[in-house]
Amino acid sequence: MVAICVAGYIFSTHSRRKIIKLGLILAASVIAVRMVFRIVFSVSSASPILVNLPLLPIDTGISKLTLLGPISTDTLVSGFSAGSSLAVTVLSFAVASAISPPKTLLAAMPNRFQPIILPIYVALALIPELIESLSTQRLNRKIRRPSSESKWLARLSPAVERAISRSSAITENLLLHSGTNIGGFEASTPAINLPMSGELVWVSGDNGAGKSTHLRILARWTTQEKKLRVFMLSQKHFSLFLTLRVIDELRLAGRRAGFDKADTNYQIGKISEDLAIQHLLSRDVDELSGGERKLVALAVGLMRQPDLLILDEPLSQLDSENSERIINLIRQLKSAKSVAIVVAEHRDLEDLADLAITVSRVDSCRKSIAHSDSGIQDKFTDEAARQPSTLLIKDVRIEVNQKVRLESFSAEVPAGAIFLLNQPNGFGKTSLLQAIAGATGYEGSVTLNGFNIEADQVRLVPQDLDGFFWNETIEKELAEAGLSSADAETFYEFDPGLSPFDLSGGEQRLFAFLIQSSKQPELLLLDEPTADIAASRKPVLVEAIKKRSRMGMSTLIASHDREFIDLLAFSDRENHRV
Repeated sequence: MVAICVAGYIFSTHSRRKIIKLGLILAASVIAVRMVFRIVFSVSSASPILVNLPLLPIDTGISKLTLLGPISTDTLVSGFSAGSSLAVTVLSFAVASAISPPKTLLAAMPNRFQPIILPIYVALALIPELIESLSTQRLNRKIRRPSSESKWLARLSPAVERAISRSSAITENLLLHSGTNIGGFEASTPAINLPMSGELVWVSGDNGAGKSTHLRILARWTTQEKKLRVFMLSQKHFSLFLTLRVIDELRLAGRRAGFDKADTNYQIGKISEDLAIQHLLSRDVDELSGGERKLVALAVGLMRQPDLLILDEPLSQLDSENSERIINLIRQLKSAKSVAIVVAEHRDLEDLADLAITVSRVDSCRKSIAHSDSGIQDKFTDEAARQPSTLLIKDVRIEVNQKVRLESFSAEVPAGAIFLLNQPNGFGKTSLLQAIAGATGYEGSVTLNGFNIEADQVRLVPQDLDGFFWNETIEKELAEAGLSSADAETFYEFDPGLSPFDLSGGEQRLFAFLIQSSKQPELLLLDEPTADIAASRKPVLVEAIKKRSRMGMSTLIASHDREFIDLLAFSDRENHRV
């Protein structure tokens, strides 16, 4: 178990240099622990005494122990020798991990070995995911700034649950793309018919209708019952990546598809050109922006040469240029008639689709955001308005882990204005918003009305909501945000006892918006606020943003959603755009 934990922690890093560094630290720690053990439980020796510590007798009731005592050279040598073998093993393991992570080796093994390696794979995934969950939770507490501080044990429980959920998703992805049928992942009969090669099925529906669930059922059923190769690009595409670098991820996908080295390199060149990701090939996966990760994940799927390509919100978080690339690529795949395609997307794909399916929720027992006839019931009033404040960003530069995320950015957001950031994917918009919110460090100057920003003056709704919620129910989430159950009635028509984790991606985003904006900050930061949100919900969200602007709240928005941008009417002189 200890070895698995050590291995898992090593794999939680995403840099070869860090893996070696961590391996050295762990190896030195092993030796140090063994030497301390020898010192504490020292025995008499004929070798020269270096330090003569006082004896510490302990009566346990069963036996008598004597701790400490004289420390000799033999004591230190024996401790060093006892820890050296394990330290060498740990360091060797770290070096091997840096060369080729064991998760990658396990994923590349033939399918017949998958049942044997599955428990190892789950263990390797669980520990780093738990560490990542705790780290994400800490970041989100900086972003949300809850009015009440919950106990650490209460915060640990959702972190563990999230880690188990994410490691299960990673494992299920491995099984799905290997075609292996393992107990616990049995497939139900899908409600979506399997299209023929060259056909595209467009799945639409309101937030919370169950589109993603239907796609997962179709993927499992097609893999296990029809024995076809399936690739699914899910909204949570973190589970797709098994290596450290983009190029290694694509090479692994090529090997799993059965390509030799020459064919693999050819396919990488062709697909990276189609998706315009050549500049990302040498990058580490963890350095990519949300949109860049989605493009790379799609490239991985195309490398695997699937019979069925399932895309869940493929255009979300992508700039207009990359969205058009995806659309053109889908057209090419349809024309080649090489793959069947199923796409769940809120944007209109009627021109591409051979069949359009609208998913409606059948579970009427679940009262949620999706059931509200009027959408957002906004409690923000004139009396709650804040004094308008001007945001000034001057020469902001952001570097994370010695990697530049944003280079010298300046802008001014007038008091009460709605300000849009719509630069291409990978520009550093998310890093900028996190820095303004005080969640990460930066160089340069960010001020409100000429003064440094105070904690209660700004709120951020992040792009990645994974880890944003950590309470069991919506009612508890509201309470931690300083809101009552009565306030909840003004937000949505839903059951306050519902878990926030049971909400769809779009529902969670709307709920996060209401939690953060209800704090009535002077500055509201929105990172891709319409990602995963149905078209019918966008006008309500836009009106809520405009209402806050009229009341004096300045809003800085990072978005590529053209429909959303048009609804905000950035042609108005009152609004300002980068």
